[in-house]
Amino acid sequence: IAPRVNWIKRLASTRTMLKEAAKQCLARAGNTKYAMHKNNETLRPIRLRDGRAVYEFIRCNPHWSGVSSFTEGRYIGKVLTDEFLNLLVKRGGTCILYTHLGRVDKPSVPFNSEGVSAFRMLADEFHKGKILVTTTRRLLGYHCAVREVHCISRHTDNGLFIDLNTRSSKNWTGELNTSDLSGLTFYVPDPKSSFISINGREVTNLNYNPPDKTGQ
Repeated sequence: IAPRVNWIKRLASTRTMLKEAAKQCLARAGNTKYAMHKNNETLRPIRLRDGRAVYEFIRCNPHWSGVSSFTEGRYIGKVLTDEFLNLLVKRGGTCILYTHLGRVDKPSVPFNSEGVSAFRMLADEFHKGKILVTTTRRLLGYHCAVREVHCISRHTDNGLFIDLNTRSSKNWTGELNTSDLSGLTFYVPDPKSSFISINGREVTNLNYNPPDKTGQ
């Protein structure tokens, strides 16, 4: 029985890889359903059949065998790999990881040593400030803010003023939540002489970051 089971698993894995490759081909050919796969987008605005404006987001499983593979808790070490995290940092990308951590074979030991090491590696990257681990809602809100916030800047004798408008006409589903603007970053010539306001109201609790890898 074992050889037959292994053969079935290999066949299923091959079918999954072919399916993912087909999505990429269809996206590049102009297919709207899989358009997000073309540019590896996390979020996009769409309209439902009844005309309502909503956002669609895509989940990620970096394992080579496809999005539905190794999603259980015991396999997290095969997904949260050093190679994957380094690539995410290098590209400055975002990821909504597709996993089912609650699916375990042994409740008393839900994660094997490989999985524990993967979590420790992710925690280390988080504490170093290389990766932000957050909720799906927080990440999607940030993507909406990056996409939709309307920004006007002006120079005065007192410095640079940046005003963010959360009620722009280009907002897809209505007014942005101001809490989603947290984390938006601006390159400015002199941070201490730069000011930010939201809908005309000045923001006082700003973070002043040192230069990043660009030198800005």
